[in-house]
Amino acid sequence: MEGKVSATLFTKRYRLGRLLGKGGMGEVYEAHDQLLNAAVALKSVHYMPDRLLFNSRSSFSSSQTALAHEFQLLASLRHPHIISVLDYGFGQEGQPFFTMTLLEEAQPITQAGQGKSVEYRIRLLIQLLQALDYLHRRGILHRDLKPSNVLVTSDHHLRVLDFGLAVDHTKAQGIVGTIAYIAPEVLSGESPSPLSDLYAVGVIAYEMFTGRLPYQSQDSMQMLLSIIQGMPDFSLIDAVLMGDTSVDSDDAPYNDTTRLSPNALDKTIPSDTHKSRMPKPDPQHRPLTAIIEQLLQKDPAMRYENCRAVIRDLSALLEKPIALETDEVRESFLQAAPLVGRTDELQALLQALSHIEKGYGSFWLVGGESGVGKSRLLNELRIQALVRGVIVLRGQGVSDGGLPYQFWRGPVREVLLMTNVTDAEAAILSDIVPDIETVLGRAISKPSESVRADDLIDTIVGVFQRQTQPILLLLEDLHWATESLVVLQRLLERIETLPILIVGSYRSEERPDLPQQFSRHQHLMLRRLTHEGIQALVQSMLGTHSASTRIIDFVEHQTAGNCLFIVELLRTLAEEVGYLENVPKMVIPPNLEVGGIQAILQRRLGAVPSWAWPLLEAAAIVGRTIDPNVLGQLKSQLNVRADLEQWLLRLSDVAVLEVFNNEWRFSHDKLREAVLSRLDARRKRDLHEDVAEAIEAVYPNDESRAAILYRHWLGAGVLDKTRHYAFRAGDQASRLGQYESALNYYQAVLAHQPTLTEHIMTLNKIGRLHLLQGNASDAMEFLTRARELIGEDTDTELYAENLQYSAALRKTLGELEVAITDATVSLDIMRRHENQRGVLYNLTILGDVYRQLGRLDEALRYGQQALEVALSIDDRLGACDTHNTLAVVNYYLNQIDEAVEHGQKALAIARALGLRREEYRALNTLGGFAYIRGDLRTALTCYEQAYEIVQVLGDKFGTLVLQNLASVHSDMGNFEQAIPFYKQAERIHRQTGDRASLTNCLINLSETYCDQGDVAAGMAAAQEALTLAKALNSPTLICAAQLNIAIAHLHQGEVAAALPVLEEAILHDVEDIHYEAVLMLGIARFLAGDREVARARLQEAIQHAQAALDEQDDLYAAWFTIGLAHVALSELDGDTTYEAAKTAYQRALALANYAGIIRHQRGLLALIISQARRETRTLFEMLTVPQA
Repeated sequence: MEGKVSATLFTKRYRLGRLLGKGGMGEVYEAHDQLLNAAVALKSVHYMPDRLLFNSRSSFSSSQTALAHEFQLLASLRHPHIISVLDYGFGQEGQPFFTMTLLEEAQPITQAGQGKSVEYRIRLLIQLLQALDYLHRRGILHRDLKPSNVLVTSDHHLRVLDFGLAVDHTKAQGIVGTIAYIAPEVLSGESPSPLSDLYAVGVIAYEMFTGRLPYQSQDSMQMLLSIIQGMPDFSLIDAVLMGDTSVDSDDAPYNDTTRLSPNALDKTIPSDTHKSRMPKPDPQHRPLTAIIEQLLQKDPAMRYENCRAVIRDLSALLEKPIALETDEVRESFLQAAPLVGRTDELQALLQALSHIEKGYGSFWLVGGESGVGKSRLLNELRIQALVRGVIVLRGQGVSDGGLPYQFWRGPVREVLLMTNVTDAEAAILSDIVPDIETVLGRAISKPSESVRADDLIDTIVGVFQRQTQPILLLLEDLHWATESLVVLQRLLERIETLPILIVGSYRSEERPDLPQQFSRHQHLMLRRLTHEGIQALVQSMLGTHSASTRIIDFVEHQTAGNCLFIVELLRTLAEEVGYLENVPKMVIPPNLEVGGIQAILQRRLGAVPSWAWPLLEAAAIVGRTIDPNVLGQLKSQLNVRADLEQWLLRLSDVAVLEVFNNEWRFSHDKLREAVLSRLDARRKRDLHEDVAEAIEAVYPNDESRAAILYRHWLGAGVLDKTRHYAFRAGDQASRLGQYESALNYYQAVLAHQPTLTEHIMTLNKIGRLHLLQGNASDAMEFLTRARELIGEDTDTELYAENLQYSAALRKTLGELEVAITDATVSLDIMRRHENQRGVLYNLTILGDVYRQLGRLDEALRYGQQALEVALSIDDRLGACDTHNTLAVVNYYLNQIDEAVEHGQKALAIARALGLRREEYRALNTLGGFAYIRGDLRTALTCYEQAYEIVQVLGDKFGTLVLQNLASVHSDMGNFEQAIPFYKQAERIHRQTGDRASLTNCLINLSETYCDQGDVAAGMAAAQEALTLAKALNSPTLICAAQLNIAIAHLHQGEVAAALPVLEEAILHDVEDIHYEAVLMLGIARFLAGDREVARARLQEAIQHAQAALDEQDDLYAAWFTIGLAHVALSELDGDTTYEAAKTAYQRALALANYAGIIRHQRGLLALIISQARRETRTLFEMLTVPQA
């Protein structure tokens, strides 16, 4: 049963339009490519295994595999007269499809030739044969040649389509129109061959010159018999030729400058033109008729042996014969050579590709020298991925950095087509996807001015982490990456859990240190081709397996196996001898040296016509990728008269430019470098200025191009423009978190004779950057230099800006009183100048400093003022930060409701803006409030939401929430869930070398192990924690570790071992855990029979816990401490403390029931009860909550 395409099958990227055609193989639709915003032709292939013919079917076990391989072949073909296959794969319902260039106003070849001259029609036939020759030399049969598969555009370019795949017409019924073009031997059951394709060319040629088919019948059986046994009427062709003795120039193709020779129609074709020619035709037939007659021979052996033989004979009929091999045709053979010498590397990547189909991603870094074949390997992987239905995304680096986040602009734009994003996320991403409204099909507001680089990175990473379909992400030329590497490194933190394979390439000679930044991941280093690889590559490009050892050895000697050099060398040799096929026959002089790759490339540039050079030089200054808008502006500025499209096509003809991913670019960056090497210093300066002016004209006030304009104005030597764009580039880099780049741009301002104001502004900026990077001494140096230049002129915003950065620096250094002084002065100046952002900055500093000093009322006052200013200037990020700060201050002031309200407002703003870090911060704050109040269910919800965000933010954020989650689960008795969270945090701490955090994590883990009953594991974790704590010389951590060691001893009944550990622990007098240590010591003394000492310690513990209650600090733990102490005292003093114990436990249990706590304080009640009298045991049984 034939498959059908639903209206929504391709809507992820393609929106189907009108039906363009329908045939035995499927339907062709006009479709809109939403990614490229372009119209394409989309063909849905009917998947009928029993009726599809394949070029390579015998090589594969299944029809689907064979079909996939055919698609791979189609995508690899490049020829001026073959339709370009743009994309292919299998749809959501399994239907095969591929997209092609949409040919506007194209006609079948027979219609295009109607009313035209004989010469015009001959030229169309030659174009058809050139395309067919290319297919045959690649081992591909067309098998379905007919006029509807050979189209001619309005500019007289012929395109062959629907090649490679065909329906087995021996199983078709009622397809008379198609049967007419099938060779007799195929209809008789023989396999198709290149000669059967030539028969179809003969049928088309006959139809073009007579207006009818060689055999006509409405009866399909009669048609079959005529094809197999009949003879066409060739006199009809002679009649047409006798009547056409003139050529109308308006009918000629656009590039046709020749006429038929006066006696062309009377020429006889030389008898030695081809060895497989039929017996001499009827002498009354014209030469053209004889050619068509030979093509239509019943016996394949009597036809032409290949397309080139037909082209020679047809070309001989023209006054100016057509070259058998044009630059375009030669280039198609050179560029479509199969991948050789990379079997192991490709297999490794294909294995990684198979893993993402199971949800396991990875990153592979592919290195090698320029021209060694990295791009070719990645392109082969791309083809294989498309065949498997994997989504392929590609990011490309450019020299000198390009636009910010250059590598991610294309991939993010494409991935948005298959991802639901919020308006807030879309606003953030609009920084790198300027046309995001077009991509998403809805209006998007501008991003907040205060959105930070981290927010953009978080959003990019978050979008990729949501993907569920397998994705291959290719990042080419990573040696040019700067800030894009930060995004990559963040994404790689979770790559093993994502269905994404990332493969990056880099030039090893330009960035030899790059693998060290990705040491955890796979690295492939491509070497030059071996002798066998060179042989395979040369033979594939020459289209023969008979290339002599002499040629192979010559190529190896000259190129040393560099793929680019091999291609360029063969191109040069082909130009020397006329055609590629003649290269194996050429005689190479002994000791011939071609002069290296630069000499070869310069020779190729010699084919560029003089009129094309001015624009080519300017394009080389712009970069490898051609921006048509900038190039059009340059064309006008340089007074270039040539049509831009004509210029592009001419440089494509000589293989200097190419189209890649629908963008024009230099065929290889080495070619661009070769163009630049021809320019002297003065010419480069002039071109840099031309390019800079063109970019300014095309993209006025585009901040993303500030760095590009800085480089061009620097190259032009224009100082004021250089400083201007260096400063703007520094500001942009700083905003995007590219601090090292920003420093370089600001230093460039200082190096190019800045004015006094520019000098001060730049020094302030550099000081601030060093402050952000934690370089206090450098920050102080630059801020001091700026203040010296300011001198006595202190009532300026520049001075206030200097002071506010100085205040932030003093706060960092702990010089809080100096920070207050600087911020207060700065605040007054900013208020006088009505600089509200400066006012907000200083208020924020003052609030934070007063909080650190414990002057909470003043901290609250400045925080409230900061919030008012942030809201007045619509600085939502500032408001979010301030709400978070006020939440903490209000909590310290024991204003819990206000604290929670500010935390919730911070959370709401963060979510509205799509700011994941601020959302994470607010959730942790709210979770902490809930945990401290004993509301574990709310705490768990907050921490779980924060943990989801950690998947985007990365491991450095994850440890806090991991330990919070573990603590909540542990308190709720969910030990099996708590321990993995602790272990994950432990792993991260060990990787980062954060020993203090690791120690704290091990302390918490040891406690949970003991509660779970795994006392041995608890003891081991506590002992390691104690060793680390002593190395850190941290009294708090030492005391906590000793407390856990003692508890482990008590769990094992080793009271004597626990006592000295606890005695040492309480000596540290650490406020937060002192009363817990005292309690444990009292219990241990009680268990050891030291009644008086036990009583004193237990009463001391009650006093400390009561103080905690008074401060509303950890109510649950305080009540249970009081209850546990009273249980022990009731054993010592009889029933006098029974009611006190009961009251304490009831309050603790009320908190427990509210919060969902199902375990008791450190599991020690069981130890007490086991030795207490019956009444105490009854009390415990009454109050306890069953274990889960």
